[in-house]
Order: sequence, then structure tokens, then C-alpha cells
Amino acid sequence: MAVCDTPAGEYEYLGMVKHPDGSILGRREGDYIQFDPGIFIDSDKSIYLYSGNAPRHIGDTENKSSQVMKLREDMLTIEEGPAALIPSILNSTGTGFEGYEFYEASSVRKIGESYYFVYSDVNSSSLCYAVSEHPDYGYQFGGVLIDICDIGIDGRKDRVNFPGNTHGGIEFINGRWFVLYHRQTNHTQYSRQGGAEEIRILPDGFIPQAELTSCGLNGGPLRGKGIYEARIACNLWGKTGVAFLRKKDPESEYPYFTQDGPDRESHPNQYIANIRNGAVAGFKYFKFSGVKKITVCIRGNTEGKFLITTEPYGKICAEIFAGSGSGESKVWKDFTGKAEIPDGVYGLFFRFEGKGSVDFLSFELE
Repeated sequence: MAVCDTPAGEYEYLGMVKHPDGSILGRREGDYIQFDPGIFIDSDKSIYLYSGNAPRHIGDTENKSSQVMKLREDMLTIEEGPAALIPSILNSTGTGFEGYEFYEASSVRKIGESYYFVYSDVNSSSLCYAVSEHPDYGYQFGGVLIDICDIGIDGRKDRVNFPGNTHGGIEFINGRWFVLYHRQTNHTQYSRQGGAEEIRILPDGFIPQAELTSCGLNGGPLRGKGIYEARIACNLWGKTGVAFLRKKDPESEYPYFTQDGPDRESHPNQYIANIRNGAVAGFKYFKFSGVKKITVCIRGNTEGKFLITTEPYGKICAEIFAGSGSGESKVWKDFTGKAEIPDGVYGLFFRFEGKGSVDFLSFELE
């Protein structure tokens, strides 16, 4: 545990969570593996610690489990538990969690009189939730909150983004509920970009799965005018689809999110790198009115064009010829094309056709 007087201040080490006998949680024989901890303090001031990691494949016999324990007021000493909480693939038969068993990333919220347990399931690319009338037992599977590949949206089985794990939770912000999550950057599962989508909690407590968009905390479609960074693309794939990106293969056929300089949390300067022939970057949604041209800011030693549509592989609404093969691959340049986009709410999908590779920084709607 660490402690601070403000949520975003400088934390100081407080101590290790321990059993009543003083032994450190996770190190005593028989303890579950500790992983991705989360704290919840109930309205009666009871303190609960949720933790755990579970197998993704049958045959993993390590001592892994979703778990919950009650802490004393010092937040360092276990008062009750640990106890197993959410089923894993080892014990999910007949529970309702089949196919969406617990993997990691525990996060709990209380909404009304119900407790919502948010977790990353065995599919890894999705955040799911379970609901109970008690903070420490009785959870029933609720559904998928979001999948960073959009699996499940409108029955989709194909991925519209590169797969990886996602962690997060739900939060009530300015009168709206949002799910916060992350996806991968820099050709590795360990560099991550945060995202947010608005969710609805229905009167019966059910939360429909949120679609990936570029809207974030905007609370609706983005304005169909102005400059937008390519890093907010909600869909991204190469000519042959998607694959798990690995650091050892940065010059593959696939596009990916990255930035100039080292991976970092400030001064994003993010862009989409390595856009090659057939790659698509999708942005949803914009409220269009009178858009007549689109400008892309790119760099790369290439000859090609962007074909822009309002849905994947739909009717072309703009065509932008980009690049001259001049060898000035490190200079960002603007290229503009006329656009015919009907007024209304649509997405934008940029498909590249050409030679070489392009880095995509931003686009402007005018």
C-alpha cells in the first residue's frame, strides 16, 4: 500500500498487506498469486481488497484465482479472507461465466444497491462485468462492457483492431457513465493508450456492450470540422487483417500506433506508423455539415493515395493523392482532396493504396 493526501499527488510507501499473523499476503504457503489489485470502500466504511490472476488455458495448475479479502482500518491487515470470488476456466462449468471467465484486472463499483465487478476475461481483449447484492460473494455474469477488437458488436466475429489485453473500470463523470480501458501501442503488449466510451445502465441493471469510437469523453459525435489526430482512430487493420504485434517485428506489414521518441505519458505526439497498401484507419463518429475537402498530414517515401469512405469499403467520398517518392521521408506534409460527404452522422475510413509506407499524423475537415 501507498498513501497520499490527494488522488494524483506524490504517494509514499505505507507497507505490505499482511495476514493477521504478520505473514505477507501472497508469500504464505497456500496463498493465491496476487495480481492487479483493486480497493473498494463500501458505504459502511468496510474496506475490500480484490486481487488475482487466473489461467487462460486448461492445464495451468498454478495457485491462481480471482479473490477478495476484507481489510482492517489500517488497510494493511487482512480481517477476512482471502476467498475465491469469480470463476476461472478451471471451475466455470454451469456458472454462467463460460467463455468469459476471470483472467485479471479486478475493479469494483457500487451502483444503487448492486455491486459491479469489472474484470478482464480469458479472451483478454474484453472487459466484462458481474453483478451481486454483496461486495464479497454472489456475483453473476452480466456481460461484456467493451472489446478492443469490437468482437460481439452487431454479432461481429472478425477483429477491427489489433488484439491485446485491456484493463479498466467504469466511472460516473458529469452525469454520464463511461467505461475506461486501454489498447496497445509501439508493437508491444506493454505500451498502452487509454480510451473511454460512454455506456448505458438500463433500468434492470444490464449494461449493453459499448462500440469502439473516437469520441472518448465527448458525450456524442465529434464536430465534423477541424483538425483531428490520427491517434484517435478506433479501427485499424492491414491488408490481411490484424495480428498480435510484437516488438521484435516492428517493420511488419501492419500499421501501429507510436510516437516520436521513447514511449512516455506526456507530450503524446502520437501517430499511426507503417500504413502500407491496403491498410485502413477508421474514425467514428462525426456530425457532418457542409464538408467540402479533407487534408491529411503524412510523411513517408511513397507514391499512393488515400480513398476515404464513410463505412469500410463503402462508396468513395474523397480521394487524396499523397506522396511523390522524393525521398523526404522524415518531413510531415499536407495533401488535400475534394470531399462529397452528405450531412449527418458518419464514420470516416482512410484506405491507403500505393507503394512504400506512410506515417499518418492528422487530418483536417473543411
